[in-house]
Amino acid sequence: MTSLLREMGSTLSQLVNAAYEYVLAERKLPRAGARLGEGAVAPRQLTQEQIHRIASALEAMHVGPAEDDRALDEQLREARDERYAAFA
Repeated sequence: MTSLLREMGSTLSQLVNAAYEYVLAERKLPRAGARLGEGAVAPRQLTQEQIHRIASALEAMHVGPAEDDRALDEQLREARDERYAAFA
């Protein structure tokens, strides 16, 4: 197993982490010996709540065009300061 993982450029830890993420996402273990495409499920559909949460997260990350000629790092620093002040 280790040599196969090495050929793939992966480690045992990465395999375990990937399996863990799969179980969290799919709520089941991967089927051993399953052929590619066998038992494939339809593409997932997001719920309205998930769509709203994603849209909200993207809106919070949006950095629009500058209203002045300040450098981007200065604008980002100011935005972070404002955001962190809300947690104080």
